[in-house]
Amino acid sequence: MNTDWVLGELAPYNVTWTTPGCTDRSAMPLGNGEVGISLWVQADGELHFYIARTDARTECDRCVKLGKVRIKILSDVDLIGLAFRQTLVLSDGRIDIDLGGDGENHGQVQVIVDSGQPTVYIAGTFTVPVTVEAVYQNWRTNPRQDAPANSVETATLTGAVEAADVVRQVEEGILFYHQNGPTIIPFLAGLEAVNSISESIPDCLTHRVFGGLMTLEGAVPTGSGGLITPQPLRSFVVHVTTHSAQTASVKDWHHEMRLQREEAPGVTEAFTRTARWWQDYWQTSWIFVEGDRPVQALTMPGLSNVALEPAAPTQLAPGQSAVTRAYILTRWMFACMGHGAFPILYSGGLFNLMPGRSEHLEVLTFSEAFTAQPDGEPTLEFNPDERGWGHFYLWQNTRLPYASMLARGEADWLQVLFDFYRRFWELDRGRAQLYYGANGQYNTEIVHTFGLQPAHVYGLDRRGKPDGYSENRWGGAVDLSPGLELLQLMLDLHEYRDDQAFLGTELLPYAHDLLDFIATRFPVRQHGKIVIQPIQSVETYWDTTNSLPVVSGLHAVVERILALPPDRVPNRAFFLRFRQIIPEIPVEFAKDKHILAPAASYESVRHNSESPAFYAIFPFRLYGLGRPDLELAIDSFRHASDIAGSFQPFKLGQSPEYPSYSGWQQHGMVAALLGLSEDARSILEHNCALTNPGYRFPAMWGPIYDAVPDIDHGANILTTLQLMTLQAEGSQIRVLPAWPATWDVSFKLHAPHNTTVECVYRQGRIERLAVDPPERWQDVSFPARLDERGDQ
Repeated sequence: MNTDWVLGELAPYNVTWTTPGCTDRSAMPLGNGEVGISLWVQADGELHFYIARTDARTECDRCVKLGKVRIKILSDVDLIGLAFRQTLVLSDGRIDIDLGGDGENHGQVQVIVDSGQPTVYIAGTFTVPVTVEAVYQNWRTNPRQDAPANSVETATLTGAVEAADVVRQVEEGILFYHQNGPTIIPFLAGLEAVNSISESIPDCLTHRVFGGLMTLEGAVPTGSGGLITPQPLRSFVVHVTTHSAQTASVKDWHHEMRLQREEAPGVTEAFTRTARWWQDYWQTSWIFVEGDRPVQALTMPGLSNVALEPAAPTQLAPGQSAVTRAYILTRWMFACMGHGAFPILYSGGLFNLMPGRSEHLEVLTFSEAFTAQPDGEPTLEFNPDERGWGHFYLWQNTRLPYASMLARGEADWLQVLFDFYRRFWELDRGRAQLYYGANGQYNTEIVHTFGLQPAHVYGLDRRGKPDGYSENRWGGAVDLSPGLELLQLMLDLHEYRDDQAFLGTELLPYAHDLLDFIATRFPVRQHGKIVIQPIQSVETYWDTTNSLPVVSGLHAVVERILALPPDRVPNRAFFLRFRQIIPEIPVEFAKDKHILAPAASYESVRHNSESPAFYAIFPFRLYGLGRPDLELAIDSFRHASDIAGSFQPFKLGQSPEYPSYSGWQQHGMVAALLGLSEDARSILEHNCALTNPGYRFPAMWGPIYDAVPDIDHGANILTTLQLMTLQAEGSQIRVLPAWPATWDVSFKLHAPHNTTVECVYRQGRIERLAVDPPERWQDVSFPARLDERGDQ
């Protein structure tokens, strides 16, 4: 398909509002992969936006905003009119604002985050002279130990205090920054008994400075963190250049940012190259669906009563698709924050906003603070730095945005995730020895950006507990399966790109370390097979033997490594030996059928609604279309959903204990991999409705189990739809393997071995199918009902 066709299909999903907002609940997300802003226009015409970076990490390892900018446009005439229009132009990576005045008194503002620099550009033009004032706002005005982070890291016990931010006038404009003081790392190193190997802790907090420089061309300072044009003018440009680095001094940091600002292009070039980047991005892959059924989200009584922001149009135009809109807007948000210095943070990413009604976010009940409007401007106590669940990384939540990237042609962005965990290798080797006397790399679920666990997860009271034992028996005690999933994703990347350097320097060394850790941590053998106990079967079953996620992960990754050409695996004998000790996949008998069991041995008490049986299907793909025992897998999917009570959509406003197939749950991907097209359709349609009623932007999902936006929920929308559309395993490519009979689709997706597949399917017939390179045609298959094909 040509560029004009793709951008034409994309254009109807631009987001447009015809009335200004009241609070940040009207924010539109915009970004360039590292820097994200949440922008809205108030009723008086003021532009407001928060600024965020993936690497804005405080001494307490909180991921916080850089601050807020307000742009006031002052005129003798009223520039805000009935024709107000604010549009997110997806194809160009831009927000356009028409203030809506009459023909004579008119103003337009355009905003981008430059695709090539961490800089926000705001450019305005007017038919009448205006005075422009740009004001930087900050709420971290005093040192603080008790910032709400749903953890005790900021308590007095750690000795770490978040310093107050600095705002000052400089020659170029307004300089603002946070300079980290003493961090929480020494306290946690002592708590977690790793002082003897502290040099291996990858410290990304000490000496970190983050912030920015705001400039307004031709302006003078106001004396209160602002800049104002001394004379009325008909056009203006505001730049907000951001920077985050570990440097010797603020002076050095400022110098680095000044150089960055000097290298920044002019406004026309910045807008042009940003539009080009986004247009190229949308050409990389696409899915446009027709025929899906819009669904009304289930909502707890009373939640709509606190959703007071002016409503955006929720009705789709004729011919538009709720599934397509959800896919495009979620993909947009991930592209805005998905290729920075740190992985996407599951608890809102760069686009979390203020808690509402001056209430802190309560994650165990999902209070109405996630939906209600905030009370006024951010303060030291209530501000958009606050996140549901926390600021640390949980593998089970972090992985999901990355599961769909390869099929979209975003392979480079996976390296952000791999680099993040690569930094922990030496620390994890040391912990393997200290905690277990084992070789290889220790592996756990929850980590700070420097590899240690949060204090409230590890546990402050260590009496009677061995080193390495996590007091939190949910995510804090999940291990091994996260490392196996990471390895599975590394194998996927290698299969797509055939990168021999990556295989030799990252994938195989990590595989050897992880398997060596498992083999030496668990020395007991029974009938020649390793006995892995005690081990959690995700968060649901505790202290099991040979949990299904771990055993299925071992089978998956070892077989894939051994399937590589022998000359590419120098230590192949190690993997052959390990294969001999992998236990059998645990199976049990229920309701007269054999099904996958959570573990070889386990207590029936459940601690979570998650289903371990799903892991053998997603992400490890041992079962599915074209594989043995498909009926066993389908029966296991049905049984696991039944006993968890999870085959239902989440009800907005419920607590996170509510079982569902939404949020981070894997039902949609599992159904697609098993070819259950009607189940996948129903799950996807319902999940695409779960946007928070208090927000205008249609992809502010949840909260389901995490935050708003619920990153994992959006991620699973992407992966489910892609797996319904195309599945690739080894050399096989399955087109429309779980596609509903009543839906039409046009798509372009990527497959292993540098392959792309384009398809147009309408009214039960494939009208067009293109495979590149052509020799991969022999590997393509279709469901029997689709085998009649049109042009090829």
